[in-house]
Amino acid sequence: MPDFTGLTVERAQRVCAAALHEAGFDTSDLDARLLLQGALACDATAVARDPDRVLSQDESMRLADYVTQRLAHKPVSRIFGQREFYGRDFMINERVLDPRADSETLIEVALANLPAKSTARILDLGTGSGCLLLTLLAERENTEGVAADVSPHALLVSQDNAARLGVDGRVRFIESDWFNNITGSFEVIISNPPYLTPGEMEFLDRNVADYDPHLALYGGADGLTPYRLICSRAGGYLVSQGRLIFEIGALQARAVSAMMEAAGFSQVHVQKDLAGRDRVVSGIWQGEGKPVLSGGGKK
Repeated sequence: MPDFTGLTVERAQRVCAAALHEAGFDTSDLDARLLLQGALACDATAVARDPDRVLSQDESMRLADYVTQRLAHKPVSRIFGQREFYGRDFMINERVLDPRADSETLIEVALANLPAKSTARILDLGTGSGCLLLTLLAERENTEGVAADVSPHALLVSQDNAARLGVDGRVRFIESDWFNNITGSFEVIISNPPYLTPGEMEFLDRNVADYDPHLALYGGADGLTPYRLICSRAGGYLVSQGRLIFEIGALQARAVSAMMEAAGFSQVHVQKDLAGRDRVVSGIWQGEGKPVLSGGGKK
């Protein structure tokens, strides 16, 4: 483990990056910058402004601790307990999935289909940190939402994030195994359910396998179990012309699209992420819709 005692800011960053590079981290330079900023409790501008400043003893010890954790493949976001998502910081811990930039594709699809002025209710199944639903509430002040998760520990994280973003007055938090404790009707249902197969679970990168909750990753024998359940029941909770929006694994678009069409959804559309991979499937409910019920606010 590198000793950062007596090193300047610039030298400490180089030593940190070299240690991570030698250990095989592809993002060694970026990680080193972020870990140093965390250890110094400052931003990149402050680091660049005073490269010859010598680290204090406390700063040296913090940086050494952060590097030790990163060398154990703990993601930088989990070292600091937060992740930026769609321009906002979300608190995370070992109970929730670390939000991925790919999931911002779902936000774009949902925003494109949410009414600009009229009110709308959104149900988020398997909310985790709440990054999806809470981002939509922050982007659309006329929306209300229900955040559902089977894990009470995950709901505590999403509640904290809602308060931090100032949207807690427009969201209810419900402990529920998918739809089991859900009532009412919604204009939009969103979900990023677990979708990994046993084979994919076996070969997960350590950054994911050791730190993301497996409950939020494993999707059954073919990775599609949650999609089947949600597709089969979503119509009972959507208004007429309501929309179901899924995040999916890169090879699941055809199977999930077929499920949605068989369940009564039309205009099923697949949206690719920035890397060109299938990422989101959405469709419009064509069955008999439920009446819109007023509601919202904290549970």
